[in-house]
Order: sequence, then C-alpha cells, then structure tokens
Amino acid sequence: MCRAPSSVTLSEFSAVTEEEVAHLFKWLPPKTSPLDCLPVSLLKATVHVMAPLLAQLANLSFAAGVFPSRYKLYKHPSTKKPSMSRNDPASYRPITNLCTFSKVLEKLVLARLRPHVLSTGNLSCLQSAYRPGYLMESALLKEVGDIGRAAGRGLHSSTGS
Repeated sequence: MCRAPSSVTLSEFSAVTEEEVAHLFKWLPPKTSPLDCLPVSLLKATVHVMAPLLAQLANLSFAAGVFPSRYKLYKHPSTKKPSMSRNDPASYRPITNLCTFSKVLEKLVLARLRPHVLSTGNLSCLQSAYRPGYLMESALLKEVGDIGRAAGRGLHSSTGS
C-alpha cells in the first residue's frame, strides 16, 4: 500500500567520515576509468591517505551544495562491438564512464538521500529501481499479476497501469 507523501524536508547531508570512504574504496571494482589520474589499485593501496582527502572533499561539496565540475566530466561509451555502426545509438552500451572519485561521491550522496526519500513517502510505491529489496523481478511480477487479473475478468491489459 502506498503512503501519503509527507512534507519532511532535508536541509543538509550528514558529514562524511574517513571510515565511510575507506569502506567504499574496499568495494570499488578493480576497473580504472579512462578519466582516472590514478589506477583504482593505487587508490586502494593508499586508502589511509586518500580516504581523509576524499572525505574532506565530499564534506566541502555537501556544505557548498556543489558537485565539483572536474567530476562531471565523462567519456562516452564505445560501441558494443567494433564492427557496429557508430551512427546507430543501439550500437552503444547504456553506460557512461565517470572517474572513480565521481562514483564515490555519488555513492556518498545516495547513502544520505535514499533514507530521506524512502522515509518521506514521496517515492511511488511502484518504484522498484534504487530501492533495497525491490528488484526488476518485483516490477515484472506486478505486471504479470495485473495482466492475469485483467484476463481473469475478461478485460484487456495495457502497460503503464
């Protein structure tokens, strides 16, 4: 059952700790982005130096309400296969390569934003993405159930219900 939206506001993000950043570094995939100035393996090996710096950067970013311009840069993805047409959007993977620091800052923002959004009731109860415990399978099961109920009543079913 969906909840009624609330008027709870979020005025500031909680401070980022060095431990939180170090934990995120621990779970970083080993793949280095083409935009990284340092390989991920080096970031992980120097977490005791990098975590305090990135925690400070994140806290400054949150206090100013600004995502650093340097971390907004991205590299367009390459085609799925070299033989595919570069002019056809279907030839590309639906990803964009960001630098590792951007990904870490995004995770830090999400860790603060998600609990707020989930607690306010402003997120649709049908939203499956970006919610813990809700997978694509949840959305598919709902749609299959809706189609089955409509068919059982002799009705037509449509998407977007």
